[in-house]
Amino acid sequence: MQIIISFVVLIVSIPFIFKFCSKRFKNGILDYTTSNKKKKVKKELTLKEKQEKDLKISIAKKFGFTIGIAIILLIFLETILAYIFGLILPKFINTDANTLNIILNGLVSCVSLGLVSAYIISNTKEKENVEPISGKKTFEITFVGIAIIAIIQFVLSWIYSKIGLNYDIFEQFSVTPSNTLISNIAYLISIVIIPAIFEELLFRKAILNYSKKYGKAFAVVFSALIFGLFHMNLSQGIFAFLIGILFGIIAVQTSSIKLTVLLHFLNNLYAAFQVILSGFELEMFNNIILAVIIFSIIILIRNIPKIKNLKKEDFKVNKDCLLILKNYTFIISMILIIVIFIVTENILRV
Repeated sequence: MQIIISFVVLIVSIPFIFKFCSKRFKNGILDYTTSNKKKKVKKELTLKEKQEKDLKISIAKKFGFTIGIAIILLIFLETILAYIFGLILPKFINTDANTLNIILNGLVSCVSLGLVSAYIISNTKEKENVEPISGKKTFEITFVGIAIIAIIQFVLSWIYSKIGLNYDIFEQFSVTPSNTLISNIAYLISIVIIPAIFEELLFRKAILNYSKKYGKAFAVVFSALIFGLFHMNLSQGIFAFLIGILFGIIAVQTSSIKLTVLLHFLNNLYAAFQVILSGFELEMFNNIILAVIIFSIIILIRNIPKIKNLKKEDFKVNKDCLLILKNYTFIISMILIIVIFIVTENILRV
């Protein structure tokens, strides 16, 4: 039976071999009419193409190495700084455990995100000319962003309630304020101000700008993906990825992170106020938020034609981005962050 099968495979494969190989065989060996000059030109072009390919691979490897080291450095800094500050802070700050944990979280985020951002920015040679944004454009982008964030939150909240992803990560890790003024102020700084500034500095200023060499579409999606994985859990990660795409598009279109910092700040401020005011009557607060969302959706509907007119050529992906997979540092860093993401998700579920 093996002999019969081998014979059949051989017979069937012969026509395919002749079809695909005969032309290459003829041109490569049997074509004696080709002049040496033509052969030389062809060889030079092949050499040039090889050099260009080697250059692209070299650039991709450097990009992958830089991003890989940045991710590993971020994980290392967050781990080691949490340990160091955890030993030092109790000796200088006399407060309850929750407030201390909030301050610790803020300090770790500030230092680690700031250092990693500086590292990536130092490797970014491309500098863009930032044009001032008009007041009208700022107004429109801000409220369009609020509307889209609200829609994403509403849809995800409904989906999460169906699949059981409605846990609160801050409660799980005791990053919640006590009923004191100092605790609330520390909570606002740690959960609202620091992430709005330093996360945007890293993901939209450093990573997104450094990734633009492979196209704006790649830069937006790639920075959003790292942003989502950085949150280390599925509940926040999906939301972070989606708003990361929104923030990335805004950063690309405005060549600035000012509006993304503002939107990030407003989103976190809303979440923080819900925690801080959880013991109070929130009817008036919720009515104000609802009015802002309705107004934002109206602005979004009015600006749909402008959104449709975004230049598609600005968001084409450069296929050379796949070459970053040739760098082992990048691959290791992605495996590391994905493993931590999965472990954290399992801890939260338990």
